Amino acid sequence: MSESISISNAQEVEKSMDFDSLRKEAIKVTQNTSGEKWTDYNLHDPGVTIIEQFSFVLTDIAYRTNIRIEDLLFHGDNLDIHDTNALIPPSEIYTPGALTIDDYRILVLDRFVDSVSNCWVEKVINHREGITGLFNMIVHLSPTVASRDHVSLKREIREFYNDHRNLCEDLEEIIFLQPETINLEVHIDVSQETAAEQVVANILFEVENYLNPAIEFRSLEELREEGKTLDEIYDTPSHNHGFIPKDNLEFKRNQFYISKIEEFISGISGVRFIKDLSVYQEGSPVRGDLIRVNEHKYLTMAEVLNGDVGIQGFKIVVHKGGIVNNYRREVAVRKLNELQQRFIRNYKIQPRRESKPKSRLNETEIASYNSVQESFPSVYGVGIYTPPKEEGVKRQAQSNQLKAYLLLFDQLMANHLAQLSKVGETLAVKDFNVENFQTYYTQSLKDVAQEANELTYKKLRTRTEIEQELDGLLNKGELDSKEKRVTKRLKRELAEKNDLIKDLCNKHLDRYLLMNIEGAKKDKSFDNRQINKLAADLIRKSRSITGKKKIKSSKLAKDLVKLMSEELNQEEQETEFTADDLADLAFTFDDQYDRKNRVLSHMLARFGEKFSTDFHLKFANSQEDLASDYAEKRILTLKSALLENIVSINKNRARGISFKRDQQDRRIALERKVGTLLDIAGSTSNFASQAIKALSTNRLTATQTKREKSADGQMEYITTKGRKKDSKVTFIVNSPHFIKYLFQFGLSRTNYQIVPEAGKFVAYFIPPTHEDATRLFEAGSKSKAQEKIETLLKKLGEISSEHEQFRIVEHVLLRPQDSSFCDFYLRDEKGQKAFKSRRIGREDAQMSSAIDTLILGGYPDNYEIKSTEDKDFQVVITDGAGVVKSSSTKLFLTELSAEKYIKASATFFLKQKGNFKELVELDNKTHFNFQFVDIADNVLFLSSMADEIVDQEIRISNFIEQGISSENYEVIEDKNSHFLRVRVFDGSKDGFIQSEDSFRSEGDANRFIVGAIEQFKQWKTAKTAKPFVRFKRIDGRDAKDFNSVVSVVYPNWTSRFNNQEFLQLFEETLIDSTPAHLALRMVGLNYSEMEEFLSRHDQ
Repeated sequence: MSESISISNAQEVEKSMDFDSLRKEAIKVTQNTSGEKWTDYNLHDPGVTIIEQFSFVLTDIAYRTNIRIEDLLFHGDNLDIHDTNALIPPSEIYTPGALTIDDYRILVLDRFVDSVSNCWVEKVINHREGITGLFNMIVHLSPTVASRDHVSLKREIREFYNDHRNLCEDLEEIIFLQPETINLEVHIDVSQETAAEQVVANILFEVENYLNPAIEFRSLEELREEGKTLDEIYDTPSHNHGFIPKDNLEFKRNQFYISKIEEFISGISGVRFIKDLSVYQEGSPVRGDLIRVNEHKYLTMAEVLNGDVGIQGFKIVVHKGGIVNNYRREVAVRKLNELQQRFIRNYKIQPRRESKPKSRLNETEIASYNSVQESFPSVYGVGIYTPPKEEGVKRQAQSNQLKAYLLLFDQLMANHLAQLSKVGETLAVKDFNVENFQTYYTQSLKDVAQEANELTYKKLRTRTEIEQELDGLLNKGELDSKEKRVTKRLKRELAEKNDLIKDLCNKHLDRYLLMNIEGAKKDKSFDNRQINKLAADLIRKSRSITGKKKIKSSKLAKDLVKLMSEELNQEEQETEFTADDLADLAFTFDDQYDRKNRVLSHMLARFGEKFSTDFHLKFANSQEDLASDYAEKRILTLKSALLENIVSINKNRARGISFKRDQQDRRIALERKVGTLLDIAGSTSNFASQAIKALSTNRLTATQTKREKSADGQMEYITTKGRKKDSKVTFIVNSPHFIKYLFQFGLSRTNYQIVPEAGKFVAYFIPPTHEDATRLFEAGSKSKAQEKIETLLKKLGEISSEHEQFRIVEHVLLRPQDSSFCDFYLRDEKGQKAFKSRRIGREDAQMSSAIDTLILGGYPDNYEIKSTEDKDFQVVITDGAGVVKSSSTKLFLTELSAEKYIKASATFFLKQKGNFKELVELDNKTHFNFQFVDIADNVLFLSSMADEIVDQEIRISNFIEQGISSENYEVIEDKNSHFLRVRVFDGSKDGFIQSEDSFRSEGDANRFIVGAIEQFKQWKTAKTAKPFVRFKRIDGRDAKDFNSVVSVVYPNWTSRFNNQEFLQLFEETLIDSTPAHLALRMVGLNYSEMEEFLSRHDQ
């Protein structure tokens, strides 16, 4: 028999919200617990009734507990919860930093939409000296950008790239493509119903888009409609003007085909056939099908006329049915502009506001609690109905007993709802006060349960007990958070004690004034019988005084109150249990640091981060003057700081240093991350702080010091002769690295000893190096000596912490200037260097620029006089657009002398026409060795002679010829290592090349020669040695010292950097956080070296 299948439309209810389920479960637990003692579980049983009321209330609490987390977090439209709880919108969390070549293209295209039509980033492969990580940027400018703006735009692009540059990468050169005009001549036949102007516009648009494909910006809505997910859409480094799909980024083309243009035209709607298609490149007809474009140029049909960009030079003849159609060109151009505006968006998209969740709930609706007592039947005497006096004392007592029993459960459930309403604060990762926060929340039942105040009391201890506990804490020194909370509670208890005693004294005073003398004498409210005597005297005296106020202000009344206060203060009293007391009670069970720490660790784990706490705890525990919870609070602060900047830090963790001078914190993301993980100061202030400058030093000779013994002869120490007595603490250090020595040993309390001598207490510094002790100071008491040592340790600790900085240095930024780049100098009539170029450039470009500058220099109108920072004057030569081409190497004290110099220079340059090259000198005449390297970048041979690049290239060609023949090889013995090396001679006086590797036997050397011959044959066949040749400057560094290498520079003298365990943790953290392809070099500097380094680095 087959089983029927059906779908139930009954919604399954959570067990916690199912009354029947809760009731059954409660009865089951009760039966298991009570055994034979409770056997009646029928409806009439009071215990069952209580179970039912609790089950009912729990369904309401369960319902609120199961409210969506969004509603719980965002109740009351608390939109700041996004920031405080690390709820990061997709536009931020999914957007990566720039890593690939396409990423950098998107960055530039999205930033310079008005001025850059397209750009390409190319890796510099054949760098002369083998340096990697360099790129050239090829930029296709919008035709609307004026030539006078090229220099400033190039500077803007470079600055923008530097802001997003990755570690160990740099931009070598920015090249603006130059336009090369192309025009069409064609005859087309179109159908009768087709608008000729639209067809012409379509042809021009398709051909121009073929030559220069437009960069298309897509909207979020378009991409979502295509089915892309948010993480796919936002996987782009920039989207201010829309999204540029990476698969739409085409490579730069240097070849085009006329047949392809013909195909585009034929495919346009309405075109029936075409004939006589001709293409003109810079006015010359293109022969054949291939259209070539030079490397640094681009083809375009657009021209700039009177500042307007348009396509004007086309000759498209339109036929309809064999008859020429005289279409209107201006209409065709207008329709072309419409097409371009429709398909090529370059307007800025308004920032899309992330839709933040909103909750219809408020905090009161989540936390509000109705007492379980309100649901009981009135016969139980709780909730709405309370027994009146007429029902008797016993009935009222039974009612109060049940209320008090139920009150405990009321409080637990009310606290649960309070906790629920504060879930946002419990999970908050920032904006919480680390000195005063909680993770357990409570709410008072004062306005919830009837007679809650009357049924909840607390005992107030005697004043002596409260004060003793309070004094013990106040005299302890640095308190942790729990101790501070206890101190605050004790002060409140003391205030409550005062108010209660004052109130009790007033009540007793009023009571005595209503008694007769005999009654006062027999009163047993106080043990001190003197109180009874004073009370009787006061009653007797009150008969002669009118007005209670005067009676209470009398000396007798005041004495009576004083005695009553003294006795009451030494007794315990009961007082109201307030909301503050409830919060304090919860706080005693609230391990807030552990709970918050686990929340932050969980949040960090979401981002794949971990936080090592072992060293922080160990270091804090070694500091005796710190509070016991200092490390826990500091770890919370650091974790919170890391989470607050987690997106920026992880997104930019590979980003290099920015060159902007206006940045307050110039540390890169990697430095900020490591600094946060290890609690290393992020200060970028002057390294040489006033505090450390206060450490004055004097070099001492043997004649200026002397050895002495303490008064008891037990301590031998070194001191200075004729030392003046003052309040300064003087260390005598036998080390040139006195600062490192001082902070290595001076921060340890165990290296100080206080010795009593002749009624004084003398402090000595005794280093663990077995060197002589130093007598530091003397004090009148041991406590004062200890206090001064604590002050000294605190001062040294502050200096150490303040100077605990480190910097990451990218070696590629320290690379020597490419020999193909140079400055130019213009010589005067004496052959001296008179003017220097303002910018460096490639050799050929600089020579051309120098000649242009010489032509400009022949006319005084092209000179300007500029004032320098030092109020001197400098002469510059400018072009027609006002751009400075070169500046004088000489400075002038007065404008008059500068004007004379202009006149003399212009006269001399004007006479030198036709002889300009002799007046130009380029500064790239550096001498290099060259290396032959294999495909794996291993050095095979190194030249023995150094020379200029031009001459070395001739030698390279010669050695490639000679390297083919085994007759030109020689195996020689290295005199230093006694190993064998291989040399190749070229038969001239040009030296030789020698193998980089050495060999143990002739067999190994001969096998190397066989391989080298094959390598030289390959190079000769390739007809170029450039990819296999690397140049090395004389006394210069190898390329491997610059390629993907960073140095981590740190002060080796501060407290923690002097600790080997911390130094190891520092290096491990750097390795974990640094991109894997980078090599790290650790460089520790002493104080003076670090000061000089930072002054140069930060400038």
